[in-house]
Amino acid sequence: MMVRAMESLEWMELFVSCSLASGLIRMLFPKDARGTVLTGDPYPSSTAVVDEGAVTYLARRLSDQKTAEGGKLWEFGVIGHGPGSDELAARVADVIRTWDREYRGCEPEFEIRPLGAPAVEHAPGLFAIDTPMNRIVIDWR
Repeated sequence: MMVRAMESLEWMELFVSCSLASGLIRMLFPKDARGTVLTGDPYPSSTAVVDEGAVTYLARRLSDQKTAEGGKLWEFGVIGHGPGSDELAARVADVIRTWDREYRGCEPEFEIRPLGAPAVEHAPGLFAIDTPMNRIVIDWR
């Protein structure tokens, strides 16, 4: 089954979430946080990754480049806090680069399997998430 409802940003966030042990955690910013140490420009789906004492979050800034139609383009980065945050930020950035280089423009396929189904092979772009009732397979290949 192909799902075509998501925009590119949501696909990137799903890929990052599948690729990292903690997944992505929604990080909501209060309006008065804008411009503080956290971020100058929060966006609605700001997401964080945690690993032991480190937390990183995705941030954006307006690019000097424009779309072919003259619309805005954004650059994304990873900001980290806490012990080990430089390494965690580098891992998150590497996953984003992998998505951009190899999977951007792809629409993953989703399959729901029973929990007792055979394990999913380990392959780039192929992920399995077990829920209490099913195994969800997400395939970017």
